[in-house]
Amino acid sequence: MTKKIALITDTHLEEEMPFLSITEAQEHFEEILSDIANRNIKDIIFCGDIGSKKSHDSFFDALKSYSYNLVLGNHDIINELNDRLHTSHISEEFCYYYDEYGFRFIMMDSSKGNVSQEQLSWLKSITNTHLALLIFIHHPLLKIPTTVDTLYPLKNRADIVHILHNLPSDCTVFCGHYHMNDERTYKNITQLTTSAVSYQIQKNTLAVQIDTSTFGYRIIEISDNTVFTQVITFKSIK
Repeated sequence: MTKKIALITDTHLEEEMPFLSITEAQEHFEEILSDIANRNIKDIIFCGDIGSKKSHDSFFDALKSYSYNLVLGNHDIINELNDRLHTSHISEEFCYYYDEYGFRFIMMDSSKGNVSQEQLSWLKSITNTHLALLIFIHHPLLKIPTTVDTLYPLKNRADIVHILHNLPSDCTVFCGHYHMNDERTYKNITQLTTSAVSYQIQKNTLAVQIDTSTFGYRIIEISDNTVFTQVITFKSIK
């Protein structure tokens, strides 16, 4: 059986930005949802940074026709979203897991810029499984040689990496936050960072440089206990 999931991240809806209008961010989101529907994909995982509080109603309304899961980003405030979230496995952070198609899907909360010791203990307990691991977290766990990684990393990501690379099995980490596509591997960890719905940040520059010319999302395809991914990129018409 083949399962397809659309991974979208960093919509930043109805946020005031000098380089991207509120209208453009919404149009990007709508175009991606249209493409997902045209591909007959029914499942979405959102990887954080919805947008301002006033965008929440329209964001969740847009996802009503899909089966969706989400993690929180550093622009998301858990207290503003509590009535829209599933039950978390620990208090004060939104994290949970489920088993499907021979994989354990783990949703982590890095919205505060670090992960609590309680969440680390929870992660350690649930990774003791024979199932392959798919981990979804807003912040990248492996260092990416780019300016934005130097400025805005997850503070205690090394603690998570330590738990994961001591596991006997491989694990795949899906993340956003840096507004760019990147793939890298460390020991048994494969990290796939996905481009943003809103705008991109250029790699390998001395300063943070914004790129509004493209936007996109990632398709995750699970077949015969194997994960394939494909990044779908759109060009902005403005």
